Amino acid sequence: MSLTFAGKLAGLLADVLLAARLGTGQTADALFIALGFPLFVDTVTRESAKFSLVPIFVQYRNQRPNRYHRFVSGLLNASLAGGAVLLLVAGVGAHWIVRGLGPGMSAEGITQATHLLWMCAPLLLFAPVITIQGVLLNSEKRFSRVALRSAVTPGIVAVTLLATWNQPGAATWAAGGYSAGFAVYFAFLATGIWRNAELQYKWNAWPTSKDIVEIRAALSWPSMGFVVRQVARLLERTIASLVMVGGVSSYYFASRIYSGVQSVIGTSIATTGLPNLSLQSTKGDREEAQQQVRKQTFQVVLLTVPAAAVLLLFNETIIDLIYGRGEFGTKAIQRTTGLLFWFGPGILFSCLIPTLSTVLYSLRQYRYVFWNMVAMAGLNLALAWGLARTAGFGLQGIAAAVSLTALCGAISLAFLIRKAGLPLSASL
Repeated sequence: MSLTFAGKLAGLLADVLLAARLGTGQTADALFIALGFPLFVDTVTRESAKFSLVPIFVQYRNQRPNRYHRFVSGLLNASLAGGAVLLLVAGVGAHWIVRGLGPGMSAEGITQATHLLWMCAPLLLFAPVITIQGVLLNSEKRFSRVALRSAVTPGIVAVTLLATWNQPGAATWAAGGYSAGFAVYFAFLATGIWRNAELQYKWNAWPTSKDIVEIRAALSWPSMGFVVRQVARLLERTIASLVMVGGVSSYYFASRIYSGVQSVIGTSIATTGLPNLSLQSTKGDREEAQQQVRKQTFQVVLLTVPAAAVLLLFNETIIDLIYGRGEFGTKAIQRTTGLLFWFGPGILFSCLIPTLSTVLYSLRQYRYVFWNMVAMAGLNLALAWGLARTAGFGLQGIAAAVSLTALCGAISLAFLIRKAGLPLSASL
C-alpha cells in the first residue's frame, strides 16, 4: 500500500502541473479526450486480467510446471503483437475516435485532440504486455514493481512538464510524456522479471489452442464487464463535454482524487490478498478464505471512513490546496469542489468493490462479475444523464451518480458472493 500511495503522490504532482499549465479550458479538455481511448484500452486490459488471470498463473505454476514457462511467454508475445495492432488503429482512426468521444467540442478542439491522440497513441503498444507482466509478478507475490505503475508514468509526465515549463505546447509535451512513461515502465517490469521472477522466457512461444480456450474462459466475462464499465466512464466525459466547456477537465481533476483514494486503499488491499484467496480456493479452504475477506473488508472500512469524512468536510480546501494555482482559477476551483463533494459519499463503497470482487475472481465466478459491472454501468449512465442533463445538477450530477452507483455495486457484490457459496458476516 505504501508504494501505491507513493505512486499516487507522483500522479497528483502531474495533475497539479497539468492544472497549473492548462486550467480547465478547451486545451485541457482536448488532452483528456485524447487520452480517453489509450487509457480505456489500458484500463480494460489491466483490470480484466490482473484479477482473473492470477488464479490461472498460480495453478499453472503449482500444478502444471512443465507448461508454465511456455504459457507465460506466449501470452507476453501475443500481447505485444496485439499492442502493435491497437497502435495502428489509433493512428489511422484518431479523428473519428476524437469526434465520438467529444461531441460537444468545437472544430478547433477536435483538431487539437486529434493531434494529441497521435502523440499519446504509442502507449497502446505497451499497455497489453505491461498487463501480462504485472499479472506474472503479482502471481509470484512480487508486488513492489507492479505497485510503482502509478508512479512511473505520472513521474515522467511531471518531469516533462517541469523541463518544458516556459515552452509552448504544454498539452503536446504531456501527451508525449504519457507515451514515454509507458515505454519506461515496460522496460522496468521486464528488468524485474529477468532478475527476480522464476520465468524461463521463450521468445518464439505463442499461446496454444488449449491456452486460448482457458484464457478466454477466464477473460471473456471480466473483459466484457470492464469494457462496459470503461465505456460508461468515457460516456461520462462525453456528458461533461455537453454540459460546458471545461467540463471534461473539471471532472477529470476531481475524479483523480476520488480514484486515487480507491486505488491506495481498495485496489491495493484487494491485489495483495488475491493470490492467497486463489490458493485457498484451489485447496477448497473456504473457511480460511472467509476469514481473510472479512479482515480485508474491516481494513477497507477502517481506512476509508476517515477519508470520506475529509472529502466531505474539506473539499474546497483540498481543491484549492492541490490545484489552485496558475491557470486553475476561481471558477475552476468552484466547479471542481462541487464535484469532489458529491464523490465523497461513495468512496467507502468504491473501495469495498475491488475487495469484494476478488472473492468472485478467486472462485472463478466471472459471469457474476460481468453482470454486476453491466448493471452498474447502466445505472451509472442513467443517473448521470438524468441528474446532469435533465434534473439540472450539471457536472455535480455526474459525481453524485458515481456515488449512488458505488453503493448499489457494493450491495450487489455482497449478495453475489453469498449466492456463490461464500457467505460473509452479517454486517457486510
